[in-house]
Amino acid sequence: MRIMKMRLKGYAYLLLMAVYIIAIWFTVLNVMGCSRTIPVGIQEPVLMAPATPQQCANGGTQVTLAGQSYLACNGAPGQSIVGPAGPQGEQGPQGSPGQDATPVTVVQFCQGITPAYPNAFPEVGVCISGQLYGVYSANDGFMALLTPGTYNSDGINASCTFTIAPNCQVTQ
Repeated sequence: MRIMKMRLKGYAYLLLMAVYIIAIWFTVLNVMGCSRTIPVGIQEPVLMAPATPQQCANGGTQVTLAGQSYLACNGAPGQSIVGPAGPQGEQGPQGSPGQDATPVTVVQFCQGITPAYPNAFPEVGVCISGQLYGVYSANDGFMALLTPGTYNSDGINASCTFTIAPNCQVTQ
């Protein structure tokens, strides 16, 4: 039961502190000259009328507010607000040397078969940085690293057994 009373005292203390902070905030605002009234918008009517050709050669609007008149003229047809191109800038510093891209080579697994889709479709692999990758068709097919060893290719009218050696070398 004591724990419950302590919680109620804690919440009451927090509520009292919040009220105290809000009272200080309103006092500071009043001392600074800020009133709590919300200003109402402009009470005078805003008058709008087309500008005369003497006021705006390409048409426009004359707006009258609180006894003051303002003109909003249209620009001339075909004119742009973009100015002329500036002078050529000076040459920048030379960039650092680049590096050659990693070569990618396509390797056909079953040699001597000319692709003629859909009649002959020999399977191929991709050699990247001395590693051969190919689509392994078991388990819905995925790109896999083909390590050195013996494999079977079941391409359409292009089946064979082939061997992969290091550095993407393929023999039948």
